[in-house]
Amino acid sequence: MLICNNCKAECADNMQFCNNCGHKLGEEVIKEREVETRTAITPKKKRKKGLIALIALIIILIAAHFTIKTLIDPEKQISKMNDDFQSKDAKHFLKNFDVEKGTYTDSEGYYAYIQNETWSSVREKLVNNVRKFKQKEMFDPVVDMNGNDMIRIVEKPFLGGLYKKATFEIVPIRVEIESEYNDIQFTHGKKTIDLNDESATTFGQFLPGNYEWSLVQKSDFGSLKKEGKMYISEDANNNKFTYKLDYTPTETEVMSNNMDATLFVNGESTKKTIDELNPLGPIPFDG
Repeated sequence: MLICNNCKAECADNMQFCNNCGHKLGEEVIKEREVETRTAITPKKKRKKGLIALIALIIILIAAHFTIKTLIDPEKQISKMNDDFQSKDAKHFLKNFDVEKGTYTDSEGYYAYIQNETWSSVREKLVNNVRKFKQKEMFDPVVDMNGNDMIRIVEKPFLGGLYKKATFEIVPIRVEIESEYNDIQFTHGKKTIDLNDESATTFGQFLPGNYEWSLVQKSDFGSLKKEGKMYISEDANNNKFTYKLDYTPTETEVMSNNMDATLFVNGESTKKTIDELNPLGPIPFDG
């Protein structure tokens, strides 16, 4: 039986024109049994394709899950640390760790510090802590030979909190600068602090290493300048390190047959006697 494409009336298979509306019955006419067959088959095909797509998606998600778990496996991270250490790549070795923002770092100096602590020993302690971490057991940070905290494991959210990642965080050392003299401006990097002879002054947080510094000391006779390096090591105590400033200002002794005479410098009176000002300084003898 044929169905008219114009009025949808039923027509005999041998008819050329619709006996209802007179429309010519051609190739566009759909046979009723074909319509029924397509209607029956199409949903099955769609369901089959949907099932295949769902299975493929599940496989992709499972593969992605195991890939991510492998990437964030803390023992894999330790393996990467070991590779960088063995290749003596100080810069990339330090990148394996989290460092608190604002902490001063020296990758070469920190690498030397780990060498001195014996990397194989540090690595073994990290592996033991990771295993306790996975078992949800309590553990202490890795410490250096003087008992300073070196590295702790911190759990942080990953991929918007879908996973938990173990990160290795370096515990910094708080550095204080101690001076025997007043009126000193001490600078490292872009930071400058004022020093005096009364107490040590906190500068900031550092990783073990070598750090350059400069200072300026002003007096009535000019400004003295000096540059140097401070080495921050495991000599710290409870993650606190006091650096005793390696600096001695230049002074001179003024001699006169009248030590009570008023001293003039650069043609101007100091309004003090020679005896009161001796020794004279600090004086910049370099001009």
